[in-house]
Amino acid sequence: LRRYAFFTDYVGGLFGTFVLSRVDPQSLSRSLFPKGSAEMGGWRDHRESPMSGREQELSRRVAVLEQELRGIQASLVWRMREKVVHSRIGPPLASALILGKKSISWLVQNQQGFWKGKVPWLLRRSASQLPPVAGGTLSANKTVSASGRPGSSKAQYEAQEVKWLAEICARKPRVIAVCNPRWMGVTSSTKTLFEDVLLVEDTADEADQVRYANLLAEAECPRIVFSGLAPVCLQIIRRLHKMSSGTKIAILWHGNFLHCAENLDWNMFHAACELSRNGVVWKIGFVKKGMAEVIARAGINGAFVMNYVERVPERASTPLEGGPHIAVWSYPFMWRKYPYAMMASVLMIPHAKLHAHMVNARVKAFLDFFRVPLSSATNSWVPQDEMPEYLAQMHLNLYVTLSECAPMLPLESLSVGCPCLLGPTSHLFDDHEYLHKSLIVQYPDSARAIGLQAIKALEQREEIVEAYKKYAPEYNKRARKSVEDFIED
Repeated sequence: LRRYAFFTDYVGGLFGTFVLSRVDPQSLSRSLFPKGSAEMGGWRDHRESPMSGREQELSRRVAVLEQELRGIQASLVWRMREKVVHSRIGPPLASALILGKKSISWLVQNQQGFWKGKVPWLLRRSASQLPPVAGGTLSANKTVSASGRPGSSKAQYEAQEVKWLAEICARKPRVIAVCNPRWMGVTSSTKTLFEDVLLVEDTADEADQVRYANLLAEAECPRIVFSGLAPVCLQIIRRLHKMSSGTKIAILWHGNFLHCAENLDWNMFHAACELSRNGVVWKIGFVKKGMAEVIARAGINGAFVMNYVERVPERASTPLEGGPHIAVWSYPFMWRKYPYAMMASVLMIPHAKLHAHMVNARVKAFLDFFRVPLSSATNSWVPQDEMPEYLAQMHLNLYVTLSECAPMLPLESLSVGCPCLLGPTSHLFDDHEYLHKSLIVQYPDSARAIGLQAIKALEQREEIVEAYKKYAPEYNKRARKSVEDFIED
């Protein structure tokens, strides 16, 4: 990232312009942004001001170029070129080609000098650009990992990784899970389902990916589960498969078919299934009930894995004074989890006070315009280690969304003694008539339906928690068995 600036469009929405270039050959980081550009606006609404003929022609030409570029990138020559460029011989080969181009140019301009001993000089100079051949020792750009295996220049393990590896090698667990710590729901699920978890940031570069692959290979664990499948994990999986063919690699998928409309989710889901068909991935677990059976018809080895929370409440929690206090947990930037119906439902609950999170400009405008009684509002999430206490302080938590597989937040809320309403899109409580009737909102896009069910849940708050207290142990037992079935042959 060379430079960025944020702007405001014609409806007050935020958007950004970014320069992403390692070399920045056109000096865009200096020339593209005028001084004080961060305060500038200027996003034209094309519905009010149509594109000119010249702009339409430019748009058409861009579309044609984009199509041509996609065709080039799909060609065999391009793919081979990319593999060579990003391989170990890529940099010296590029240097040799540049030198060859300069040499040819020089020969054309100095034909007489070519025959006067210049060829040996050119050959010697070309040879000097090539890397030395490594013998019985590591070449200069290699380091040795904690146990002596060679890695990249950034593959030296950090202190906590050395400690983690030593503990793993001593205990020899049956399975290690890998997940992205930025995905809070996935991380919460993964840490519950598996005892040993390796957190891999989604910002890990190629050298980091090599280091993580080495780390997992040296752990010599028979099963590795990649939970959520962040993009950076694809290379780790491929490297690990080559380095440790005896390790069974599995993927735990936390999405459903509705996610396939979104580019990142579709690309990762497609990659996961392709790795499974190619024999790189041994099994794919699904937290969405029914997906494993469907995907089996497409030749994918899958299993159903049930999310759960180990903790069982002793009694209903003691909420904040006043209220009732209602917390809405959702994503205002994700259409499957919009918070607006839940926030509007608070208007139906007498004396209710809303606690809102991830409040952006649109959410704030919505709350102000409809005069929703607000107790607190932040533009961030509550830290994961503070969540249990925060959830318990509410009279009721709301997580009523249009798409869920097996949401962790309702389970986390109930585990500390606070009811949580959710939508009808998961398997949760489909085997318990009272909890299903009390907590599942049949119309998640209806503020009225959410409000009416919230009133009933508040009236039966203690009864709901008591019913969950009796229900949770048996459910957790079945959930743990689903994990065992997943990781077993």
